[in-house]
Amino acid sequence: MEIKNTYMHRSRLMVRISQLFIVVLACSQGFAASDARPRPGGEYDGVLLTGRESSSGPIRLLIRETATSHPVHREVLGFNWGWVWTATRVLEIDTTRLTEAFTESIRNLPVPLIRMAGTESQYFQWREAIGPLDARRPIIINAYDKSFGKRRMDFGLPELVRVMQHAGGPTRLAYVLNFELDSAQDHADLAEYLTGDGRENLNGGKNWAAVRIASGLPEPVDVAVWELGNELDWSFHRESFPSVEVYIERCRETIRAIRAVQPDARFAALTTTAPWNKKMQDPEKYWPRWHRRVIEELGDEIDYLTFHPYYHGHSPVTLRSYMDRIAEDVERITGSDRIKFFISEHARWPGPRPGGGLRGRDTHNLKGCLAVAEFLNLSFGNPDVAMMAYHNLNAGPWNAIELDSDTGRWHHNGIARLFQMYHRHLGTHVVTHRIRGDGTSTEKTDLNVTVLVTSDQPTRGDAPEELSVILVNRDSDDPRRLSISASSRYRIASGEIMTSGSMDAANTATESPLDPRVLVPERHGDLRSFVLPAKSIVAMKLVRVDDE
Repeated sequence: MEIKNTYMHRSRLMVRISQLFIVVLACSQGFAASDARPRPGGEYDGVLLTGRESSSGPIRLLIRETATSHPVHREVLGFNWGWVWTATRVLEIDTTRLTEAFTESIRNLPVPLIRMAGTESQYFQWREAIGPLDARRPIIINAYDKSFGKRRMDFGLPELVRVMQHAGGPTRLAYVLNFELDSAQDHADLAEYLTGDGRENLNGGKNWAAVRIASGLPEPVDVAVWELGNELDWSFHRESFPSVEVYIERCRETIRAIRAVQPDARFAALTTTAPWNKKMQDPEKYWPRWHRRVIEELGDEIDYLTFHPYYHGHSPVTLRSYMDRIAEDVERITGSDRIKFFISEHARWPGPRPGGGLRGRDTHNLKGCLAVAEFLNLSFGNPDVAMMAYHNLNAGPWNAIELDSDTGRWHHNGIARLFQMYHRHLGTHVVTHRIRGDGTSTEKTDLNVTVLVTSDQPTRGDAPEELSVILVNRDSDDPRRLSISASSRYRIASGEIMTSGSMDAANTATESPLDPRVLVPERHGDLRSFVLPAKSIVAMKLVRVDDE
């Protein structure tokens, strides 16, 4: 029997349109959120959340180590950032200097991609955030909350670039353009500021690249993608964007203007925000018309489509059905799969707190880490996904790193430790594999065991010397007996595990229960007798054993 990568060879007809709005969510009890207008954080307003059943029993991993399906994109391990709440956390008071405590906290955290930013990006005025502090005029950056008032942008573009310089390893920028307030000319000036070399004034008028260089940033910024607005189909953008056609025309103007300055610029256009929400299910305006019109009119000009899947909330399987529908439309309309997904926001949905509110801690405790790891495994295994940005690096409640107000010190939450773990174990190519057993099907919403297999070489018929395997068991109670089969003989050489006695365990300034620990395999690495513990993330290096 041929062994296939389950995600790559998925059946996109698995979930039909009549099933797309069935809600099967990983919550402990039924809950209906308030019936409010679409808004930031309102992805699950009015959506009924129900429970799921757990699965148990042995599982089998079949690896076809002589075949790889697609490259590993490290930019899947990107982070989102924000303009609003960062200054009081990362800057010395009344200065633009990053605190030593903050820079130390990100020095060993790889950030291959940083996205700026979410909702506030549509009100951020970049010219008011590049000069000396006393020259930065206060702006309204939270237009949907009038009580927020005007704020001086102590943290602006130069400070963002310095964050990128301090992160562990090269960092590229995904910049969300302000479609509410800025014109196409403003966008072109911004492109010149970030990417120009200062020697030639490509855009006319002020030489914005020279302004950047004069501020102490001589090197152009590596902009991976320009994101064409953020969630502009929500209700509070309706006055500016009453239809997708208005949005498309604004995109055309911006693409044309930026490419005059940066010819190799890449762009990401919006799909429907939270299409599972009934308020976004108007086929004449939103799902699926919005993304189809974008593909039809901009398919030759864009490189990515954005999607914001907040999971558990919906099962990743349910969310994937929307992505599959979009990918089908890309191939049908354009005749190719060139346009990939940029998952520019993703995280575990906090879920309802008894008596009201959301369980914010569940985004980054063990429960949250398991959900994120599950989504990472599925996304790395999906050739349609090129980049992602976890929401959020340092903004609550999702924060990957967190400032302790008592000590003034930063610490890595479980999410940061999880991303470091992936960086240590990822290869360069996804190896073809299949997993069998209860709770392992990526076509069923009881999914709770996922796997990712990678190697450091694109295989061409020869078995690699080493394989990397990352396994996730989200079940809170049941360990799973695992057997691993491959054509060649492999043994478990090393590994590490993230787990705890409680799903509520979370790192703090004084305790680190979610820091990965060394894995001690049974029977000297025998692949026929490995137990995947309950509520665990396991990363293993398999080494080929030569026949004697």
